[in-house]
Amino acid sequence: MDKKVLIIDDDKMILKLSDYVLKDEYEVKCAISGFDGIDLAESFLPDLILLDIEMPQMNGFEVMQALNKSDKCKNIPILMFTSSADRETVLKAKNYGVNDYIVKPFLPEKLLESVEKTLGRNAHK
Repeated sequence: MDKKVLIIDDDKMILKLSDYVLKDEYEVKCAISGFDGIDLAESFLPDLILLDIEMPQMNGFEVMQALNKSDKCKNIPILMFTSSADRETVLKAKNYGVNDYIVKPFLPEKLLESVEKTLGRNAHK
């Protein structure tokens, strides 16, 4: 069975690009907001979550806090999208337990590589 990936980002182009890059290897679902992402995570139970830091209403760190309170979701690995690779943001992400981060804009190969690294090589087979 395919591994499942949930992408949570308010940027529709990032959602489309990420879905396009990953859909041949993984079962992918997308959410346009943190609130939608939390609901979808609870029902979809992904093997990995790709999460944007900067979103309106509820940022990525707030989404992580909510997911960490859920027995169903608290152990799901998270890769964070960020447009800022400054030391403070990276350290904050690591302190929240983020497995890795991807700086936007990113190359499709980098996204696939980070997902495979997090889930384990050949995780899609």
